[in-house]
Amino acid sequence: MPRQIIWITGHPTSGKTFQGDYMAQELGFHHVDGDKALLNEETKAIGNDLYKFYYNYVFKGMEAPEKLWVPYHNLICSEIFKDAEMIGEDMGIVVSLSNYSRKVREYCREMIMKHFGDKIVFHFIHLGVLPEQFAERNLRRYKDYCQIQDIELHKFWEETLKKGPYTTEEAALRTLMEDPMLKGYDAFCEETDRNDLFIPTGADHSGVVAKIHSVVGAPPPLLKKVTDPDFIKAIAKIQHDRVAAAKEFLAKKLDERVASQVEKES
Repeated sequence: MPRQIIWITGHPTSGKTFQGDYMAQELGFHHVDGDKALLNEETKAIGNDLYKFYYNYVFKGMEAPEKLWVPYHNLICSEIFKDAEMIGEDMGIVVSLSNYSRKVREYCREMIMKHFGDKIVFHFIHLGVLPEQFAERNLRRYKDYCQIQDIELHKFWEETLKKGPYTTEEAALRTLMEDPMLKGYDAFCEETDRNDLFIPTGADHSGVVAKIHSVVGAPPPLLKKVTDPDFIKAIAKIQHDRVAAAKEFLAKKLDERVASQVEKES
């Protein structure tokens, strides 16, 4: 039976990483978290180019130079290929990473199909999010971040995000509904993306989970389980721990570099 490779894309807050971790935890997939690739000292320049790719081009509806996005997506595909050699041949792979551009999606699809050939079944799954959902989820993220960092929300909003004066929550939500990140996404085309799937996200993860189970040929999920707050927190904690471990590693490397420099100068 061919290996399944599922690439979950979509706007921020649509639940890409959550679904990737869910599939790893509950369906036995290997999860490649695209964001983790940027939490690396060696990929700083690639990350800066990716930022330019989105904010200077994609979000403005403009086509970007390939040099801004090819290195990053080559890095992700290389990670897929490397991990595929380390895990069992029957284990599926799920990638969580936004691909706004159809050109970028087709570039990644071509690389993956060229590498694996008929040994895999490949799908893009786009998780759709409404502007209202995007705004509410992002504002909730900002509040959580400010609470953890002991930062006042209005200062974070005005000084870090540079979104102007923070007046009311309603005004903040209206601003977020016009966020550049909601622009520039090339929708799936039925003629060219026949193996791909669009799934709108709802108030909880249960609808998305059920459709993903169907796509990969797994039995229907237990609704009571996938809507249980404790279960949802446990899945979300996987990402939190992964990011924390990567940041701790980077901090350790920085300390080692500083110590080495001090030793040379002494």
